[in-house]
Amino acid sequence: MAKGKIESINHVSNWTADDGTTYYYHMVEMANGEKGKAPFRSMGQYNVGETIEYDIVGDRMKITKSSPAQTKAPAQSGGYGGKAPRNYQSTGKRSPEDYLGFIYGYAKDIHIAEIQVTGKKVPLANLKKNVEEMYAHIQELLNS
Repeated sequence: MAKGKIESINHVSNWTADDGTTYYYHMVEMANGEKGKAPFRSMGQYNVGETIEYDIVGDRMKITKSSPAQTKAPAQSGGYGGKAPRNYQSTGKRSPEDYLGFIYGYAKDIHIAEIQVTGKKVPLANLKKNVEEMYAHIQELLNS
């Protein structure tokens, strides 16, 4: 078992178990250079700067314990900066659910920008509204 600070986190893929639980696989790189693919139960479950206990077997990482980051992590924009992850492979026709990670990431960026521009708290209902609008737009695009 190793312990260290998370240096970077990049979303790789999603997988839904037979019971309906969705796992969000991320490539997690530690400050010491070790890295592995780890399943998260939710997007944002772990953050850059957070200290974790983990095991790595092959290219897989199992996170067993975490402690919040001691310092504020640098701001990151959502998505992949216009680039698909290195191991992205198209599997043919995609469903709107395949885009939820991107939608939430972009909606989060818009929400943070609203807070920064107005200097006030922005209700989470605005975030939900943006997600719903983007999801509806993706559905339209995929069905056309």
